[in-house]
Amino acid sequence: MARLNRTDAESGGSTDTTRRGRLKVLLVAFACSPGRGSEPKSGWNRALETQRHCDTWVICEERESRQAIENYSEGRDPKSLPRFCYVELSGLERLLARIPGLYYVAYNLWHRRAYRLAIRHHAREHFDVVHQATMCGYREPGYCWKLDAPFVWGPVGGSQNYPWKFLRFGGLTGALREGSRSVLNAIQLRFSPRINRVAHRADAVLAGNSTNQWDFERVLGVSSILMTTTGLPEIGDSSPRKATSGPLRILWSGPHNYGKGLFLLISALGEIRDRLDFRLEVLGEGRENERWRRMAKEVGIDDRCSWAGRIPFEEALTRYEQSDVFAFTSLRDTAANVVLEALAAGIPVICFDLQGARDVITAECGIRVPLVDPIASISAYGKAILTLDRDRALLRRLSDGARLRAKEFTWEKKVLDTVDVYYSVVSGSGQKARAGQVGHGGP
Repeated sequence: MARLNRTDAESGGSTDTTRRGRLKVLLVAFACSPGRGSEPKSGWNRALETQRHCDTWVICEERESRQAIENYSEGRDPKSLPRFCYVELSGLERLLARIPGLYYVAYNLWHRRAYRLAIRHHAREHFDVVHQATMCGYREPGYCWKLDAPFVWGPVGGSQNYPWKFLRFGGLTGALREGSRSVLNAIQLRFSPRINRVAHRADAVLAGNSTNQWDFERVLGVSSILMTTTGLPEIGDSSPRKATSGPLRILWSGPHNYGKGLFLLISALGEIRDRLDFRLEVLGEGRENERWRRMAKEVGIDDRCSWAGRIPFEEALTRYEQSDVFAFTSLRDTAANVVLEALAAGIPVICFDLQGARDVITAECGIRVPLVDPIASISAYGKAILTLDRDRALLRRLSDGARLRAKEFTWEKKVLDTVDVYYSVVSGSGQKARAGQVGHGGP
């Protein structure tokens, strides 16, 4: 089988399904809905785009998906849509999912029933490829890898840990939660027989970011293909952003929890407030909101901050267009769609050189700040902001580079890369796909 080792620029658009014939693909996507964001949106976009190249069946959760999918499908050509098969979370499973620590018990029970449904469909359809797509976390790989067909797992994430030097910023509860999660990762990756078995059974493993890729290689001894879990719709050509003057307009967006790290941006702006004229707009809400507002007041920047809360997606896109810089401060993320949305809007991104953001942001579209320790990282983040404020020509060049970079992460390109993986594992007669950066790796 040909080695899969192409870069982003080389890999997109190469799948010729007319010449090679359409494969029958079974997607297992617990989260899949056109009416929601995050993983359901990723599952939906992947399913819809895969149908363009393969005859696609999708097993997904019924309660959160069926009505939205049926509403979307009404009046559309059935041939343009995947065939959806629904497995509803039972009442017991929904109850278990709401109890702390028991979510994965409920999710496992769902997968057992999804597997029984998959057996029946496979007996009738004889799928060429089975692909476990969502949820992206490695802790529950399901059971469809047992089917007699080439198996693709991923993009898989969740092995990345919260940086231990920053644990104290989450308070006692946050530190205990993230510390326990890191310990669980170390144990589960090394000693879970099923995770180990699935990883070695898979004909191709897609890693959600380079940290996950390294973990799978180092701990499980499994090579993987780097591919982000999120994507973008088709991006058309647009006019260059105009040069800006006046206050630097900074945008931050995300859930208000300690893992998203807004406290680091607030601290950085507090350090440089006398050297920078800026306006910070914060989108989202959550349990840390009040604490962060107090912190902004304590460091003397509250009069330059606006807190918009949770707003509709279309309105959020307008806020991107009105901003100069997108500040991404997350300390633990497999990937972040807000980063891709910022790039698509032509906004340079400042992020930490960490996990999923590391794989997306390059020197042509933003600035990656080293994550060393809180004091050094806060200082470096502030310097990055000052650099873009004082060099507006650089800000303009990074804006142009942001749009170019965003085009490498469209769902069309992502699924074309995935379909290439499908053909590779099918033609390989069961041999495992080799490691590479098919799709969406970093520099």
